[in-house]
Amino acid sequence: MKLGGIGSIRPTTSRARSAASVGAGGDGLAASVRHVEDSARVLGIPEEELTPNVRDALMGLMQEVDQLRRNVKEIQKRLREAEHLADHDPLIPVLNRRAFVREIGRVVAMGRRYGETAGIVYLDIDRFKEINDIHGHAAGDGVLKFVASRTAAHIRDTDIMGRLGGDEIAVLLVHTDEKSTQAKARELKELIGAEPFEYEGVAIPVSVSVGATAFGGEDSPDTALSRADAQMYRDKKRLDETGEGR
Repeated sequence: MKLGGIGSIRPTTSRARSAASVGAGGDGLAASVRHVEDSARVLGIPEEELTPNVRDALMGLMQEVDQLRRNVKEIQKRLREAEHLADHDPLIPVLNRRAFVREIGRVVAMGRRYGETAGIVYLDIDRFKEINDIHGHAAGDGVLKFVASRTAAHIRDTDIMGRLGGDEIAVLLVHTDEKSTQAKARELKELIGAEPFEYEGVAIPVSVSVGATAFGGEDSPDTALSRADAQMYRDKKRLDETGEGR
């Protein structure tokens, strides 16, 4: 079988191929050739030893190095994404419980070293199960996002939010004392309950039970959370006993 023009094909050197490519607009290849020559000088390869074969080998190695660099960047990107997913709640843009407790531990360590205090505000959405049962889980997800958004809008950039459970959100207030922590808890409770959440034309009343405590270096993350949690349950018990918000 005869292949048209095959007899006219002949090998060309790297320099010849480069010249042909430049003539055809191959600026990228010409730059690569210059890069090879620069690399050869850095590596101490004499010009007379930079034969076409050596040039081709260097070109291949440099392409492999570039590909490896791209692979490393992609791996680093995926690692950052994995770390973000590992630390953040899948529904609302806050830390998950594990990451939030880790942040409390970091603040406790700072308090132990510098004698500073911080605060925790514990928020539990009232009658969350009823909202899901009556309006559906999509409405419940919307209420969670509503509470998280209202909370985030009224805390400092240095403060940290986390979701501790299905309907429980907490705020870590750095450089804060007991009085300020209690005041912030009352403020958030009033702000969240000030207006309903609108879902498909239906106004859903939203309220939260709150607990708050300050803590320092003598505490552990678990004890600090437990105190705020206990106060939150006392607030929720009063709601159940009085029937407020029904």
